[in-house]
Amino acid sequence: MRTWRRLFGIAGWRSLFLVEGGLTIVIGVLIFCFLPDRPSQARWLDEREKATLERTLAAEVEEQRGHGALTGLRQALTSGRVWALAVTFFAIVFGLYLLAFFLPTMITSITHGVDGAADVSSVLLSGIPYVVAAIAMLAWARFAGRRSAVVATGVPMAVGAAGLLLATFAGSGLLFIVAVCLSVAGIYTAMPQFWRIPAIGLTGTAAASGIALINSVSNLSGFVGPYFTGAIKTATGSFTFALLAIAVIMLAGIAVLATAGRRMERLDGKLVP
Repeated sequence: MRTWRRLFGIAGWRSLFLVEGGLTIVIGVLIFCFLPDRPSQARWLDEREKATLERTLAAEVEEQRGHGALTGLRQALTSGRVWALAVTFFAIVFGLYLLAFFLPTMITSITHGVDGAADVSSVLLSGIPYVVAAIAMLAWARFAGRRSAVVATGVPMAVGAAGLLLATFAGSGLLFIVAVCLSVAGIYTAMPQFWRIPAIGLTGTAAASGIALINSVSNLSGFVGPYFTGAIKTATGSFTFALLAIAVIMLAGIAVLATAGRRMERLDGKLVP
């Protein structure tokens, strides 16, 4: 870490973010420069394979266009449906940053840990919810395939919000860990199910631009979330109201999902219970 401090004049932990961000930018530039835009531009495909893929993609676009799917760049960026989905995904992932940054501190606070050993235990305990989330994702995927994408997304979102609400009333470390397990499992389980929805109503250029827009808006939570949580913690002296506020944001996201998501699903007439 001393080397990083000499090179950049900043603390070692800050240089870690600098290296991670720099590598991400480099990879993004390489992908932009070398990844083909269409199958017809892929050098590793022969002419027959290129033609087959292009025909298949064109047929899919025409089929989805007939059902009202968005196909163009401008359509996706100006569509209220896409922006509504962006708001929904923002609500889903907003709580992740609160938990990712502050969970060990929350556990230490609620268990009244004051020494170094308590801090270490808090870090170890904070890994439990993610193990539960991995199991929940696999288990829910087996069931969710027989349900509509909106239901498969909304139910775990509700569980995540319920976990956050329960955490606000937790009076013991055990109850708090259980509540956080529910919350993290709900959020992580909702995320992959959500991505079933844009694929229904977006195709072609609209799919690429629409998904990029949804990701861009949702990633703002990574900037807003920590400041939001820190400000509430500073103002109130606890994380209780931050947890409560994020639960409300998730519930609002469910309301948006129930309207915009249902409209998107009706485009292809394949709604299931």
